[in-house]
Amino acid sequence: MKDMEQLQINLTPHEKLAINNEFDLDKIIFDLDGQIELLSSQADNFDYLVSIASGVLCGALDILWVGDFNLERGRAIASDEIDDFVKKTAKMLGCEDDDLKSCVKFLEKKFPIPSDGNTPDFGGGLQHHLRDFAHHPTLVGLAFSLLTQFTYKSYGTDVKGNFLVVDVPEISKSFIGEDVPTKVLYMEQLHGFSIL
Repeated sequence: MKDMEQLQINLTPHEKLAINNEFDLDKIIFDLDGQIELLSSQADNFDYLVSIASGVLCGALDILWVGDFNLERGRAIASDEIDDFVKKTAKMLGCEDDDLKSCVKFLEKKFPIPSDGNTPDFGGGLQHHLRDFAHHPTLVGLAFSLLTQFTYKSYGTDVKGNFLVVDVPEISKSFIGEDVPTKVLYMEQLHGFSIL
């Protein structure tokens, strides 16, 4: 046999090794245990039961009460509420009829706006209220109504949703103010806002 190197083994107690060693194994193990504990689930059986019960309850509510998602049903509900609002408003202002068509005609006669002359351009009938931006009872409607006062043009969409800019017809130009104060006054009266 070749020359064998001699191997020397020394046994050192742990206490002496930890003092001389630059790494504190106890501290490293304690830190790793803390990190593992933070990343581990602390849920017990009660937590799991509450989670399962809430999932089953939400699923049952969705199936039994909410039903399928349906835009047509939502539009019908919204349309009915808007129709009722128009009828109530017309009644408060003196309309004696109960049908929607008569109430809308009454309100348009009482509060005409320049873009009413562009009804055929925006799809005609009651739908022009949705497609003509000056009819919207929001700040957007207020802005487009003011824009119509200064540009003599109506803004909205056609029946396909394409943006339209059309001239206000001669018959409706009488609802456009002559100077800035009357333009603002016409616009604010039509939208029910008061600047005073």
